[in-house]
Amino acid sequence: MKLAEMMIYGFGKFYQKHLSFQDGIHVIYGPNEAGKSTLHTFLGCMLFGLERGRGRAARSDLYSRYLPWDHDATYGGALTLETEDHTCRVERSFRSDRRTCQLTIDDHYPCSCTDDTLIHQCLEGLTEPLYYNTISVRSLGCAPDSSLAQELTHQLADLHQTGSDSISYHTAAAWLRNQRKLQESLLTPDLEQQILTKQHHLDQLQDRLQNTSFQERKAALQMDMDDCLEQLTSLSPAEPPSSPARSRHSFVSVLCFLVLAAAALWCWTQQMTAQAMTAGIVALIALLLPALRPGHDRLEYLDREDPDVEDPDAEDISYDDHSDLRSQRLRRRIETLQQQYETVCRQEWDHDHLLEQAQALEEELEQLTLRQSEEDQIRLEIQAISLAASTLQKLSGQMQDHIGPALGQEMSRILEGLTQGSYTRVFVDGQLHVSVQAQTPLNEYSSTRIVPLDSLSRGTIEQVYLAMRLAVIDLLFPQGGMPLILDDCFLTYDDDRLAATLSWLAEHYSGQILIFTCQKREAALLRKEQIPFTHVVL
Repeated sequence: MKLAEMMIYGFGKFYQKHLSFQDGIHVIYGPNEAGKSTLHTFLGCMLFGLERGRGRAARSDLYSRYLPWDHDATYGGALTLETEDHTCRVERSFRSDRRTCQLTIDDHYPCSCTDDTLIHQCLEGLTEPLYYNTISVRSLGCAPDSSLAQELTHQLADLHQTGSDSISYHTAAAWLRNQRKLQESLLTPDLEQQILTKQHHLDQLQDRLQNTSFQERKAALQMDMDDCLEQLTSLSPAEPPSSPARSRHSFVSVLCFLVLAAAALWCWTQQMTAQAMTAGIVALIALLLPALRPGHDRLEYLDREDPDVEDPDAEDISYDDHSDLRSQRLRRRIETLQQQYETVCRQEWDHDHLLEQAQALEEELEQLTLRQSEEDQIRLEIQAISLAASTLQKLSGQMQDHIGPALGQEMSRILEGLTQGSYTRVFVDGQLHVSVQAQTPLNEYSSTRIVPLDSLSRGTIEQVYLAMRLAVIDLLFPQGGMPLILDDCFLTYDDDRLAATLSWLAEHYSGQILIFTCQKREAALLRKEQIPFTHVVL
């Protein structure tokens, strides 16, 4: 991958700034505040994007730090890359309200793209962590961060297993994580509790649905009402025939009238006072009144008893009175039966409504039970995904144990050249902890000893970490061609160390080298060593 040119529409202090790049070494010189680090940051943002932070972090994040000084400028730019097969032009707008990324390959029409598409098609598998831990080196920042060990493990595992980095550990692990999240999103929260609640409700309904004899009760009530109606209809309104009881009642009435008349005449002939006459007549009426009402007690009896029950003394009541009382009693009986029938109908409607609820609950329970069976299968899928992710992680850890020796061997070769043979061997473990073997003069003889990295000078430590970055680049990108960006990273080097490093890089590194510096000695040493380079002054 080669950097061809970049165009800054608006980024920090730069506005409509254009730079082009050639093969070999570039020395980009500028005093402090000239914008060297701004150009370096712009390159990274063009490759991997720039997002605005949230909350308090947004006040001092990269997005806010590199907002264009000219507020009318477009926040973004364009970067042209060249690979072995294509020319790629990336154009980005970093504005949070209209963030875009357009990719043009060769002379094709530009299209929107994601960072993953850009990495796959133009960056030859260079991820953002690898970029900042290998080819992008800042001042006093040669030491890679803790993510390099894991990233290196994954990348080398991909190459070791497949011979290509197109099948990535990250891709596989991310796919497994996404699948797990997808499967977990299909699970219904509190499904078991829902089933228990609905089952309890269904049991309660079924207890209330035990009495189902509504049809029999309605039939019995209807039969009683029909019988009462038939009896009511059978009562004839015609004049009834005379009866002995009726004749006797008439005779008693006439006899009582004659007795009262005779008593009144006798009182008049005896010239009794009006008060005495009235008292005598009232007393006589009181004596004769029971004879005039022989059926009174039987009327009360008929009013109390069922109309179907015959009274043995009913002949003492007149036919009309008996018929009216019986009709009233039958009508009251019919009304009572109708009310009971309506009550049974309401109970039957409530029963049917509860039955509908029970049937609906049974259907819901059936669906929930079916869903529970499906979710049991989903849980098995989640267990399988978790097992696959755990196995992948375990294999990655085993691979990490084999990385140290390979990386140490490559670092030893590079560090020996950078230090001109002062350090010939490097030891690296799986966590990228480093120690070196140093040549130590002892009188007229020399010996070797293992030296921990923190026992070395700052300049040597920077060289060791530079050797680590170069070794990782060689391991992950054996085809070469990756650019190397060095931003004021030689501040701790003396002139001899810097001259040796520049000479080794010019001879052995196959990609572009961009050296951002605020000093003039890099250009002077390159001229002294007669190493060709492109000089850019900001």
